[in-house]
Amino acid sequence: MKIVFFISSLRGGGAERVMTILCNNLVERGHQIFLITDLREEIKYHVDNRINLIDLKTPSRFDGGFFSKYYKFYAHIRQAIREIDPDLVNSFMTGMNFHVLISTIGLRYPIVVSEHSTFQNFKSWFNYFTRFYVYKLAEQVTMLTNQDYCFVGSRISRKVVIPNPLPYKINHGEDIRNKNILAVGSLDRWKEKGFENLIRIWGEVANKYPEWALEIAGTGSIESRTYLENYCESKGVRKSVRFLGFQKNIDKIMRSSTIFVLSSTFEGFGMVLLESMSQGCAAISFKCKGGPSEIIRHLETGLLVEDQNFNSMKESICLLIEDEKLRAALIKNAIIDVERFSADKIVEKLEFTYNEVLFNYRRKL
Repeated sequence: MKIVFFISSLRGGGAERVMTILCNNLVERGHQIFLITDLREEIKYHVDNRINLIDLKTPSRFDGGFFSKYYKFYAHIRQAIREIDPDLVNSFMTGMNFHVLISTIGLRYPIVVSEHSTFQNFKSWFNYFTRFYVYKLAEQVTMLTNQDYCFVGSRISRKVVIPNPLPYKINHGEDIRNKNILAVGSLDRWKEKGFENLIRIWGEVANKYPEWALEIAGTGSIESRTYLENYCESKGVRKSVRFLGFQKNIDKIMRSSTIFVLSSTFEGFGMVLLESMSQGCAAISFKCKGGPSEIIRHLETGLLVEDQNFNSMKESICLLIEDEKLRAALIKNAIIDVERFSADKIVEKLEFTYNEVLFNYRRKL
């Protein structure tokens, strides 16, 4: 099958990593893959050399008037698809999905759009309009959770749940663990990721466990990092909070960490939560909108905390720091359970979806 993928960039986001995992696995299975993205940006993830990379030619604010630059942008998308002549097109993320669906009106190619944020979070009227109206132009909409599938209901008829694939081999080894709590996410999205709240919670925990540290991995601007560092200072925990920056091999950090905390206010899926569990971390997460409740089975594979209940989160962190037997039981169960998200299983489901889309589309022609 010849498949064209669209994504705005590959500069380090979670959905971007998922895109490369899927493309790499699909090309390994014999599919011909074309990946169209902004090649002016540094590609942070491994892309198989059999994948055809094409520049998206994303318009900038210096490219002239609004209508003229987007006319050229949409014409470029249409031309690229026509020249490749694929069996199917798959676009990733809300903004890119909008551009691809609008620019391909009238072209006779089946379009699949993949949403990587929860439908229950409306950042703007544009997101709402795109997801519940423009997405009707797609042959299929993929979403990450059953929670979103039920939430969307009849507003989108052609939809399917395809969770994110686990990018790493499951770690069954007995690793030496540091006395630390790990969190991962973009520092520029500190509010969504709940990092300020996590630091606040840590301020009430740190004095009780002086040998433990909170580590936050993720890229971000100098302004965001400085803000969070100053907040640590105000809570008296600057020495016990470490900012690790972007970590290309975050799995290595997870293999040396003891506890992983997801403090987000919402998640499309919670990829880092799944990854940390696969690498032997004991996991705690707020039961926020999105995927955490579909990844963690409370008191079996991790701890789910009432959404944004800071006192419960504090108690859960203290519980896992103190109770080694509970940590060991959660880790043992999680290592078995996360197998359901293996890349092979998710890619098989994606291939089945593509074949179904092609069959239904060709039957309509």
